[in-house]
Amino acid sequence: MGLILYIRQLTGEVCYPDLKSLPKRPDCINMVIPPDKAKPYIEEAAAMGINKIWFQPGTFDQELIEFTEALNIQVVCYHCVLVELDTKVVK
Repeated sequence: MGLILYIRQLTGEVCYPDLKSLPKRPDCINMVIPPDKAKPYIEEAAAMGINKIWFQPGTFDQELIEFTEALNIQVVCYHCVLVELDTKVVK
């Protein structure tokens, strides 16, 4: 599932304008937007009870990490999800 404000479909997958529009509450959010755009999504995640956010490299700064942790959301950062998943997949 994707969350994209201005696209409703991408490569055949439905994209949603916000977290509350998702058909199922995710356990974790993978952030791939600039830090200056992220706070509203983090606040929405906290309000929905989503307590894990994975920030991709380049999508966070120290202020954003502190903001997220202050909302009792667990943070993963400094690691690319695709690289991490690639190391876990049996080839």
